[in-house]
Amino acid sequence: MSGDVEKLERINMAIAKEGLTLSEVLTLSAKKYTKLLNFSTDVQDKYKCMFEKIDSGKCSQKDKGILLEELMYTLFHRGYSSLLVCGKNYRTSTNEIDLRISWTEEAKYQRFTEIYNCFGSSFLCECKNYDKKVDVTYVGKFYSLLATTDTNLGIMISWNGVTGRSPWSDASGLIKKIALRENRYIVVINRNDLYQIYLGKTNIFALIDEKYNSLKEDISYEQLVTAHEAQGNI
Repeated sequence: MSGDVEKLERINMAIAKEGLTLSEVLTLSAKKYTKLLNFSTDVQDKYKCMFEKIDSGKCSQKDKGILLEELMYTLFHRGYSSLLVCGKNYRTSTNEIDLRISWTEEAKYQRFTEIYNCFGSSFLCECKNYDKKVDVTYVGKFYSLLATTDTNLGIMISWNGVTGRSPWSDASGLIKKIALRENRYIVVINRNDLYQIYLGKTNIFALIDEKYNSLKEDISYEQLVTAHEAQGNI
């Protein structure tokens, strides 16, 4: 018993030294072992089959669209039905949304809402079946949908990604500007991201969390702001 107390004391000292709260420790630990959230073998096999059909280039545009929607539904529902609730073809008074996703009661109980707090209480997912990159026009429309539904996170699945020669131009630039000014985040999932899931190297939770934080860090400017020499005299 005394040995356990000593271990706990060492853990408490380490936590205090790093300036972390218990909640932060639990979150970091959960994300470290995020591979536990990878698909089951059965779901992974179905996912791989759909991915290979899309990637073969032999599908018609219509069939590719159907497969992408099924792939998206697998990403957020079939593999995680105990954690996520998915409303398919969810309608508002003015729009139709591919998927509206929220947490199950079990996920809330298991504190996934804290571990992956970027998801919020719910988020939207849209799949764009274009044979080229999604341009700035559709990003603007997707932002409008997020604003109308008062949603802070939107997932856009686009096989070829979005336009933008530099991080701040075209569609990619608009995504950053929306995040900076409106605190609404559009995370783009492209073919390479879906391939990493295909290989079992990541899962949709880790992928969204990583891209969300990358977007936040990319638009952060606080570290560039220093006090003006005259500030102390004001």
